Amino acid sequence: MARSTAEIELVALVDEATKTVKKFAADTQKQLSGISFASTVTAINAGLELVQKTAGAAFNLISDGLKDVVNEAIAAEEAQLNLANALRLSGDYSAAAVASFNKLASEIQRSTTFTDEQVLSAAAVGKQFSLTNAETQKAVRVAADLAAVTGQDLNSAMFTVSQTFNGFVSRDLAKTIPGLKNLSQNALISGQGLSLIESRVKGSAEALGNTFSGALTKAGNALSDIKETLGGFITDNPALIAGLVEIRKGFELFNEQLQQNGQSFKGLVTDGFLLVISAAPKFVQTIERIFNNLSFVKLIVDKLGASLGALAAAIANPISAG
Repeated sequence: MARSTAEIELVALVDEATKTVKKFAADTQKQLSGISFASTVTAINAGLELVQKTAGAAFNLISDGLKDVVNEAIAAEEAQLNLANALRLSGDYSAAAVASFNKLASEIQRSTTFTDEQVLSAAAVGKQFSLTNAETQKAVRVAADLAAVTGQDLNSAMFTVSQTFNGFVSRDLAKTIPGLKNLSQNALISGQGLSLIESRVKGSAEALGNTFSGALTKAGNALSDIKETLGGFITDNPALIAGLVEIRKGFELFNEQLQQNGQSFKGLVTDGFLLVISAAPKFVQTIERIFNNLSFVKLIVDKLGASLGALAAAIANPISAG
């Protein structure tokens, strides 16, 4: 029996798609074989099956293997945005002001157990109390020392310290810093309360950072900064963002095709399958570009993690005297 035009077209499209995706699968298997996150990419015999498995490997790489680095980059971006918004609301925003706060954040991270994102978040809290930029920076340093003494998180300590500029001293703070209750409201508002707190707790955060536990925390924070930088290659990469947008558009187009052909089950199956198969080569090429851009990042992160693990093991199991 002679084949219909649709059947001939379908066979040709499947053959073309299969060749394209099989080549990508073979190349991907070679790349994955030497990397720890590799999961076997099996030989795929049909266009749809291979597209699904190949795309799945790439998306798993993004969602699982690179979750940490992307999350670090997102957290850094959010901290920067929150501080910038706080500065704008108070009328104190400028590029120089942001740079100054970033410098402060880096200095505090290097000498204490607090991350630069935590420092920027605390600075945003201070701006909510209408502190000047100079008062905010001093308050952040004092809050870091106070948090080291009391065990509070940095934002809570910053909130407590900033309240003194409104003439208010919490009960817990008054117990921790004797003499605060003796200051008048005007003295507190003028910043004398902050200076008194500073005189009692100064250097505590740095001292905590110099302990064994603090040193491990700082090492972890440094690794997080590396992840943040690597994550930025992804979150700030226009090519990767554009690729994901194209994938989304492809899914939306396919869904539209399904809805438009919903009245005819045969037409739905035929048209939908032809749409997917004809789009397979372009779809795989998009996935391949994303996969190639991301695989080197995951490899670097894995090696860094292994190095940190080896360090931790060496610390936990010191060599005994022979």
